[in-house]
Amino acid sequence: MSNKDFPFKIVTLRRIDHPHIAASGSFTCFDVLKCNFTVLKGSKGLFVSLPRKKGKDEKWFNEVSIQGEELYRDFQKYVLEEYNKGQEIGLNQSKGQTKPKSSKVDDEPW
Repeated sequence: MSNKDFPFKIVTLRRIDHPHIAASGSFTCFDVLKCNFTVLKGSKGLFVSLPRKKGKDEKWFNEVSIQGEELYRDFQKYVLEEYNKGQEIGLNQSKGQTKPKSSKVDDEPW
């Protein structure tokens, strides 16, 4: 995806050796909001899962969602294209860890 108006950019992408999880990573939206995602191995192939939380009633609820079906499909396609390139993104290859970003504001929100 090379559309300059496309709001998402992958910050990190790390492959995982797990029976149900193919990769995990993070992305930014308009370089303002950062969010995590997971690439899961489903019965119909790979798909991208955004953060969810189990409620008291044992049902799962989305904590993050992408509004608009077409934009969500474009996001899924973008992440899976990057995953299929076979390269990890934003990781310190020598240690396998993400590189910390310096910030002028405290990293802790509290």
